[in-house]
Amino acid sequence: MALFMRLLLLLVAESMDDVERGEIVLRVCVDIELGRANADYTSAALQVLSQAFTPAQYLAVSRDRTRKLNEAIDNSATATEFCNSPDTDGDWIPDANDACPNTPALTPTDDRGCPTAIPAGPDPAQVQRLLNSQGFMMNPLCSGASPPPEVSGAALAQVGAASNGAFIIAERITSQPSGCPIWYDFQIREITPSGARSGAIYDVAFKDTEQTPQPSPVAGIGGLPSIPLTSPVIQFNAKPGDPGDGPRFHSQREPGRERSNVESSL
Repeated sequence: MALFMRLLLLLVAESMDDVERGEIVLRVCVDIELGRANADYTSAALQVLSQAFTPAQYLAVSRDRTRKLNEAIDNSATATEFCNSPDTDGDWIPDANDACPNTPALTPTDDRGCPTAIPAGPDPAQVQRLLNSQGFMMNPLCSGASPPPEVSGAALAQVGAASNGAFIIAERITSQPSGCPIWYDFQIREITPSGARSGAIYDVAFKDTEQTPQPSPVAGIGGLPSIPLTSPVIQFNAKPGDPGDGPRFHSQREPGRERSNVESSL
């Protein structure tokens, strides 16, 4: 199975030039940081709900993560560094630049990785009265879940069999609590067999329950053998007529366009 996944990824990578590969890697890095920011916002909010954090602490964390996320969005070098460098304490400062390692989780820091002052915030008692008057919908099955990792993926389609749609295959996420829903978000740009890019990059998202039943063979696309897919990978099938962006992946294909590249993020 590992060999099969490598074959798929090589089939994709060989048709990408350095510029396109760089564009997709950058988009994936920014999406990873966006996911990290959302995870930290949520974790800090849950701390306020449990009264482990004051509203001022929440404001400090949210402002810190927003500032660092915007730096990644505005500066490709920063985004790449965030994406490729270890950050052991999770403060969004790469270990190599961190003058204050091992800061506690959800600690706002300066650009040296050292804790910053907590700003003034709303009165905690008033905030708790407001929160107690509200209702919040949470999935208890996802309690304590860590942010899912980035996964590798590939997408293939067969021009001569339009009704089969496009097959999107990715590593399966196995690190989440049992029953916690997982969404797979793929960034896709189609390429021709010669390697020419065609069309803009767009997103297709699938919930894990939308997977093609396993084991499910890839039906000889691109000359690959029909190999059953098992637990290490997950497969989705976007067909013409599906709602949302799914059908775009296949229905806009032109003659001679036999395969596509996909990078995935969560």
